[in-house]
Amino acid sequence: ENSTCSWLPSPSTSATNASPAHAPASVGETTSGGSITAETRDSQPAAAYPASVSAKSGTTGIPAVDNLASQIPRYDCLWCSLFYVLSCLCVDERAAVRKSAAQTLFSTIDAHGHLLSPISWNVVLWKVLFPLLECVKHTLATVEQSNEKAKTDSVVVVHHSRNTLRKQWAETQVLTLQGIAGIFAQQLEVLAVLTGFHRAWDLLLAAIYFCVSDGQGELAMAALRSLHQLLMTKHSAQAEQQDLWQQLWQVWRQLALECARLPSTQIIGFRHTAAANASSQSEQPVDRSSLQTLLALHMQQLPLLRSHLTVGFKGAHVQQLRNIIDAVLCVPADQVTLMTSNSGMTPLQEAVLSGVAKICEELEGSRMSADTTPTAGSAEEGLLFAFFELLLQMTSFSTTLPSNLLPASKEQRNSCVLLGEAAWKLVTNLYQVTKSSTNPTIVLSLLKALHIPLACKYSCPSPTTWMLALDILLETTPLGLANLRQSEAVPADLDIYSCLLQICEDFLFPASDPPGILSADDRILYEEKDVLVVHLIRDEIMIHVDQCPPRVLSSAIELLNRGSVLSQTSPLDVAVVGEFNLLGREQMARACFETLLNCSVLVQGKGKSASVALESLVRRCCTVLERFQQDEKLSGECPLPRSQLAETSFVLHAVALMLQTMKDTPASEQAAGMWQQLIQLYPSLVSCVTCNSTDVRSGVQKVLYEYATLLSVPGTSPQLLKKNPKT
Repeated sequence: ENSTCSWLPSPSTSATNASPAHAPASVGETTSGGSITAETRDSQPAAAYPASVSAKSGTTGIPAVDNLASQIPRYDCLWCSLFYVLSCLCVDERAAVRKSAAQTLFSTIDAHGHLLSPISWNVVLWKVLFPLLECVKHTLATVEQSNEKAKTDSVVVVHHSRNTLRKQWAETQVLTLQGIAGIFAQQLEVLAVLTGFHRAWDLLLAAIYFCVSDGQGELAMAALRSLHQLLMTKHSAQAEQQDLWQQLWQVWRQLALECARLPSTQIIGFRHTAAANASSQSEQPVDRSSLQTLLALHMQQLPLLRSHLTVGFKGAHVQQLRNIIDAVLCVPADQVTLMTSNSGMTPLQEAVLSGVAKICEELEGSRMSADTTPTAGSAEEGLLFAFFELLLQMTSFSTTLPSNLLPASKEQRNSCVLLGEAAWKLVTNLYQVTKSSTNPTIVLSLLKALHIPLACKYSCPSPTTWMLALDILLETTPLGLANLRQSEAVPADLDIYSCLLQICEDFLFPASDPPGILSADDRILYEEKDVLVVHLIRDEIMIHVDQCPPRVLSSAIELLNRGSVLSQTSPLDVAVVGEFNLLGREQMARACFETLLNCSVLVQGKGKSASVALESLVRRCCTVLERFQQDEKLSGECPLPRSQLAETSFVLHAVALMLQTMKDTPASEQAAGMWQQLIQLYPSLVSCVTCNSTDVRSGVQKVLYEYATLLSVPGTSPQLLKKNPKT
C-alpha cells in the first residue's frame, strides 16, 4: 500500500531507452532504444519497410510516462511492480527461467489487465512491454553473431531445436511477441483510447514485419500467429479503428510480396545477409515445404482482414490482392507436399481459394440484400469488376502455368488445373448471384477469359477444363446477351457478338488435334458439345440478327456453311471402327444446315436473316447435289457412303420444306429473289432422278411435286396446288 513505484527509471532516462534494470550482465543493456527508429530500420537486412508503419524516430508519439508515477493508483502500483519484476526475469540468462517468467507475465496481464487504469496501461506499455521486446531482440542479435552453444548439464540431453543460445533466445522472442500481440488483441478497446496507442501499434507491426521478413522459420511463423491474434479482435466500424486495419493491411500485403519473392528453386532460408547464411550450423534453413506453409498461414488471414475492412475495402485493395495472389501462386511446392495432398491442391492453393471464396460470399450476400443494382462508375461496381478480374486471372492456371513453375511435374500441373477450375466455378456463381450480366464490360471480360480454354480445347492440360468452360459459356451467355439487348447504354466499342462468334469458330474448328484417335464414345460426346455450340449461334445470333452488326451475320453464315460440310478430312472427323473409317460430326453438319434452313424459311421478323442466308443455303444445296452426282458416276456398282446418302436426302428434304413454306407465305413477307434462287436448283434435281439410291430418288420425287407450284400457262400467273398431284 505504501508503494510509490520507485522502480520507475528516472525522468532523465528516455522512455524508449528503458530496459529492465535487473537484466543479467551477460545480457547487457540495450542501447538501440525501445522503438525502431529510422537509423535501426536502415540497418536491417530485410527489404524496404512498409510505408504504412511510421518512420518517425525518437519519442515522437509516445506519452511522457516518466512523470506519471505520482498519478498511478496505489493498487495499480502493485500490479505494475509485479509486471516489471517479471519482465526482468524474462531476460534472465537461464532459458527455463525466461520461459516461465514470460508465460507468467502475459497470463497475469491477460487475467488482471481489466483492473488497470489508462495511466497504468501507459506505464505497462512503455516501461515494461516494449522495453522487454527491444531487449530480447537486441540480445538475440548479439548471440546470433557469437553462435555460442548453450550451457547445459552433461547429463541433460537438449533437443536440437534448443541446443544453442540463439535458438533459446529465439524462443524467448516468440513468447514475448505473441504475448504482447495477445494483450493488444484482448485489450484493444481499452488501449485504443491511450495517447500513444498509434505509436504502440506502429511498433508492434514493425516487430511482426521484421520477424517475418528477416527472421528464421520459427520466428516468422510465430510472427504470423501474432498477426493472426490481432485479426481475431472483434472488428469495429469506427473510423479510428479502420485506420488501424488499413495500416495492418499494408503490412500484410508487403509481407506476402516479400515472402513470395524469396528464392524458391533451391533450399532457402529467410535471411538475406551473408552473416546469417554463414551461421548455418545454428539452424537448418527453410525449404520449399516450409515456405509453402508460411504463405498458406499468411493467406488464411485474408478473410479475417477483409472482415475488419468493412468500409475501406475498395477496388484498389482488390488490385493489390490480385498482385499478391499472382505472386504467391508462383511459388513452387515440393513433390512430397503435392503427392500427400488429399484434394490434389497444395495447402497454399487451398488457402488462397478459401480466402477468395469467402470474399465472394460476402459480395454475393451484399448484392442479394440490396434492392437495386449498383450504378455504373460507383465504388461498389468498381469493387465487383476488380474482383471479377482477380477470379478470371486465377482461372488462367487451368490452361497456362507460370514460368516459375516450369518445368512442372504431373502433380504440379494437376494442382494448377484444379485451382483454375475451382476459380471458374466461383466466377459462374458470382456472375449469376450478383446479376453481373447487366454490366457489358463484365460480360465481355468473361467471354474473353472463356475464349482461352475453348480455343485451346484439345491442347488443354485436362479435357475437363474446356468442358467446364463450355458449360459456363452455355449457361451465362444467354443471360448476358438478353440483358444487353434490353439495355440502351451498351458502349459501341464492345463488340460482344463478334467475340462470341470467334469463340464458337475456334471451338468448332480448333487449331489443335485430338490426342490420338478418338473412340466411338468420345466422338459422340464431343460431337454433342459441337451441336450445343451451333444451337448457341442459332439462338443468340441468327434469331436476333436484326440487332447484330452486318459483318457478324456474314461471319455466322460463313461459319455455318463451313460446319455443314460433312466430308471433312481432319483427324477429328474420322473415327476408326474395326477396319472401316467413318466420317464423323454428321450431327454437327446437320445442325449447321438446319440453322441455315431455319433462317431461310420466312417467319415474321426474320426477313433480313432469310434474305441473307438463302443464297448461302441454296449454294450449299447445289454443292451437295453436284458432288453426289459426280461420286455416283465414279462409284459404279459400289454404293456410296451412308453419310453422303444421308446428307443428300437431308438436302432434298430441306428444299421441299422451303417450297412448302413459300406456298403459305404472303408475298409481302417473302425475301427478295427467293423464288429465283430455288429455280436454280431445278437442273440439279432433275439430274438425280436416275440415281441408284432409292432414298434419294424418293426425295427427288417429293421435291419435284413441290415445283408444280411454278408451272403455269405462259402469260398467266401460277396456280398454287394445295393437293399433292400424286394422289
